[in-house]
Amino acid sequence: LRIGIFSLLAPDTFPNPYDPRRKGLTLRSPTETAQAMVKELQPNADLIILLSHLGYPKDVEMAQTVPGIHLIVGAHSGVNLPYPPVINKSLIVQMAPKGLYGGRLDLAFHSNEPNFFNSSEKRTFENSLSQFKERVAFSDVTEIETWLQHNFGHYSRIFHLGRLYNLRLPEEFIQNLRDLIASLKAQDTERPKTLRIKIKGEAEQILKQLQDRNEFIHNLIALGEQIKDHPEIGRMVEAFRSKYPEPEKPAPSRQEAPRPRGGVPKK
Repeated sequence: LRIGIFSLLAPDTFPNPYDPRRKGLTLRSPTETAQAMVKELQPNADLIILLSHLGYPKDVEMAQTVPGIHLIVGAHSGVNLPYPPVINKSLIVQMAPKGLYGGRLDLAFHSNEPNFFNSSEKRTFENSLSQFKERVAFSDVTEIETWLQHNFGHYSRIFHLGRLYNLRLPEEFIQNLRDLIASLKAQDTERPKTLRIKIKGEAEQILKQLQDRNEFIHNLIALGEQIKDHPEIGRMVEAFRSKYPEPEKPAPSRQEAPRPRGGVPKK
């Protein structure tokens, strides 16, 4: 896996035009810089990560306007995001305020497409659709109506997830569910059999889309006194120090006290 990483600072990091740290620097628009970096990294990177100090609102704007960034690790706003959003195929995580939490992000790849589905949401979607697929052959009209409204109503979670993760939810699937409800209410004896078979097949097609989707799991860890002396963290710190040792500081020069000059002191 080839990973490309670049970082952006907030424009207000150096608000003073006379700040000596700006000497020799040309400050560009973050959006313009991000577009240039993505263009440069894309030919040689499978996954592009932005380390951002722009703040959460600007991170969202970046995801909306600059395609090709797969993961934005943001800071500056101090927003706590236990459920990271996916915006325009960009996953956004944030640094918690004042170092209260540490975050861990696990990515699972099932395809070459670097788009990620929240693992818990994916399981919810799969379980709901799998259970219904097995029950549709004998479900009554009340159960089908309830399931359709709960899962595929305009304000339902699954309908939202389908749009969020660009799943193809065939119109035929939803229309066949509506037709099945209507035929059951009309006490039609023949049409429901055909519709149930079609609906089961369409549900299987939606489930196949989910099987190839990459997943992420995001965990927040409270940072407190109980982990101060954690052995694993200690090993990580020592490994970092051994790899990147601090340069030795030169010993301070010794200054001797001035010696009295020879001769007889004058009265």
